[in-house]
Amino acid sequence: MKAEKLLERLEAYEQSAYGGGYGADWLAEIGEGFKFYVQECINQGKTVTMAGFVNRIDRMAIDKGQVSGCSGVKV
Repeated sequence: MKAEKLLERLEAYEQSAYGGGYGADWLAEIGEGFKFYVQECINQGKTVTMAGFVNRIDRMAIDKGQVSGCSGVKV
């Protein structure tokens, strides 16, 4: 994934979260999500990758109802 696309996705998730009234919580969850992702990789003997972290962010957004599947941010 190109850096520009990643940034676009992150900004869209953030704006959606602020629109839903939980922007600061979302940003905190991203930080904790990264920490837990790295810990999970260590525990499983896997390599930390940007693609893996993007997948985790996508799953977090789906759980929050910000996206449906991986098709993008709800409009």
